[in-house]
Amino acid sequence: FGTMHGRMLREQQARAFEQHRIAALERGLQLRGDLPDDEQPPPGELDGAVLGGKYRILKKIGSGGIGVVYSAQHLTLGGTVAVKVLRGAAARDASEIARLRREAQVQSNIEHPNVVRTLDLDQMPDGSIYVVMELLRGVNLADRLAREGPLTPALAVAYFCDVCKALAAAHAKGVVHRDLKPGNIFLCESGEAKVLDFGMSKLHSAETLTQEGYTLGTPEYMSPEQCIGAPVEPRTDLYALGVLMYEALTGELPIQSKNRRELLDLHQQQIPPSIRQRRPDLPVPAELDDAVMLCLKKRLSERPRDARELEHLLGAVPLEGLPTSYPRAMARRRP
Repeated sequence: FGTMHGRMLREQQARAFEQHRIAALERGLQLRGDLPDDEQPPPGELDGAVLGGKYRILKKIGSGGIGVVYSAQHLTLGGTVAVKVLRGAAARDASEIARLRREAQVQSNIEHPNVVRTLDLDQMPDGSIYVVMELLRGVNLADRLAREGPLTPALAVAYFCDVCKALAAAHAKGVVHRDLKPGNIFLCESGEAKVLDFGMSKLHSAETLTQEGYTLGTPEYMSPEQCIGAPVEPRTDLYALGVLMYEALTGELPIQSKNRRELLDLHQQQIPPSIRQRRPDLPVPAELDDAVMLCLKKRLSERPRDARELEHLLGAVPLEGLPTSYPRAMARRRP
């Protein structure tokens, strides 16, 4: 983007986020990391604990199937950070421990403003590990889409250019994310997007490229090569990003099935309708539609050459005159 164009998009992002925050408050919702004290989730077992002599746990701010995230105060520097720990059986599962270590190490190694920063990795007295990361203020893309519906083209271009920058930095370090999905894209209050959770990432070295037969990932976002356990490479992430962009712009997945096995087959065989065919009621420029559909090509060689090329394609999309927000009726997901 040009400097002025980029600044205008950032201002649009910030305004859109503030509108989203206000709308959420009106519906009695709160954004993760910004909950009043009296509306916090139930206290976690670590509340008040001091980890590593440096991090005093303040409160639980999120949880998933295998982990819990707390806000914590750095006792030496005084800032607030996020602390991610495994819970239950996962805290003793060697594969989950390895995944959390990998996530921390990879994110720390990439060092890019559009990748969440890892600040520390340490072990608790019981042997379980924890990761300290920057505390993000905002909402992940999954929550944003569920609450507000599709992104406008201007917001989508700005956010996904950020994602392209993050992927370019990761790929330059030899890392393929392998699990891009809305829950792993964070939309910050400041207007930028950050990529999270490199726990399933893989080095695309000559050695690891020969290790076939595994179908790791989230089926809705898996590339055709992932679906058959074939080698992955940077353009594998671009397919998942294509699915993400399609979903963000339409409110619908390009490939749909409730059956995991069928989903894996459809990713290899089915050509989805273009965005403008799926949602002719939304003002998506042809250039943006073409860039997304290029990412969804079944053959690696037909996708954009790399994340930088995709960022260039997105940056060339004409956005003048397009709406900066959608009426609720237009944004609603279709049945």
